[in-house]
Amino acid sequence: MAALLYASRQPGAAYEIVLVASNKADAGGLKLAEAEGIPTFTLS
Repeated sequence: MAALLYASRQPGAAYEIVLVASNKADAGGLKLAEAEGIPTFTLS
């Protein structure tokens, strides 16, 4: 997750991360996304 997020911020990146979703509320990727200001969604 971290590698994808930081790569998406490089000039010329072909994608943008606009939401991070998980079926586990304690997923590390959700915490990182929240810290970086990316909306998150959890469904279990």
